[in-house]
Amino acid sequence: MRGPLVALEGIDGAGKTSLAQHLAHGERLGGGTYFKKDTRDNMERLARLKPLEAARPESQIRGGFARELRWAAVLDHLTYVYRAVVPRLGEPGPKILDRWYHGGLAWSVFVEGLSGSSETLLQCVPEPDVVIRLEVDPATALSRIARRGAVKEDEFFELLDVYARSYDIAFAGSVLPLIRKENVDYDETVRFVESALPRALDGMPAVRPVPRALWRRPGAARRAPPDGKRPDGGFAGRRRARLIALHGLDAAQTSAAADVMRRAWRGPVVVLDPARDDHARVTATALGAGYVDLSEVPQAAAECLAWARAFDLLKFYEDAVRPRLEDDVLLVWRDGPSWLAEAAEPQIGAELKALFAPLPAADAILRPRDDVEGRLAALRQAAPV
Repeated sequence: MRGPLVALEGIDGAGKTSLAQHLAHGERLGGGTYFKKDTRDNMERLARLKPLEAARPESQIRGGFARELRWAAVLDHLTYVYRAVVPRLGEPGPKILDRWYHGGLAWSVFVEGLSGSSETLLQCVPEPDVVIRLEVDPATALSRIARRGAVKEDEFFELLDVYARSYDIAFAGSVLPLIRKENVDYDETVRFVESALPRALDGMPAVRPVPRALWRRPGAARRAPPDGKRPDGGFAGRRRARLIALHGLDAAQTSAAADVMRRAWRGPVVVLDPARDDHARVTATALGAGYVDLSEVPQAAAECLAWARAFDLLKFYEDAVRPRLEDDVLLVWRDGPSWLAEAAEPQIGAELKALFAPLPAADAILRPRDDVEGRLAALRQAAPV
């Protein structure tokens, strides 16, 4: 059982954090719990992978990088919700949410070509009982952002301006209780919200049932992709390691292939395990929680899981592969990026290939019936990396 969920929405610099903390710590609501997403792991990882795109403001609004950035933000938000908020839904008292899913929907309005599946995933979270929308002129918002410290790469006038106008579309047709206020004078805004909020919550039950989340493991049909090379732009530097991708091998076959490689390769062999699927697990949980009727969007689940797994793989590459690229070793892993891209629907697969483009290409892809020793011999004879 839970108390009311109160979500604050608005562009950066609108005053959400100040007001949310005031509501959570003040006496008007009898105390509450304050929640704010304080990590941007996927967005920051994507910016490191594609620094040129991240440095161009227009890339964050239009084109392939904007779509990739949107998925990164969606997965960051979903991970925060299911790790920080959902486990505490049953605690008494109001939950004050510093931004919820409506901001993501607003962003989806203006990102060209963005799939509706990301919008579906955004809404696989508890519905707030009241939304407080704070409005502010983008120029004023930027001046506030500058006063509070460093300006982030996604805080610039053009984006904030489009973002502000997109909120109208995101809220169109919403039946949620909405408190809308232009936040020019903070003290006046506080008085207005404190007066309006009890009326908006009036009549709702003191507690609400907590939906039971269903755990579903992702399991997409897979088929082996053709060999392919990708530029190593995001992993630039002198590379000595040789990279082997295993496609379609189960755990026993992987172990057997690794044993052959250790005997046949003239040097150390390191078998890496990319099996960590944190985002895929959270996404599967969210899709199975019953907040959205997936029967109306049958392809959404597969696309959401594909993107979640993709960002799991980006983390694997950054944490496990990049640090070993300059070592004189044979790096081996199973079911990597090209495999995932090939397993997806053609349009999704093409987008995933673009996402993975800066990653180092495998020097060889081994499948279940391949001659491991023969492929390694050919690899030894090839020109050094």
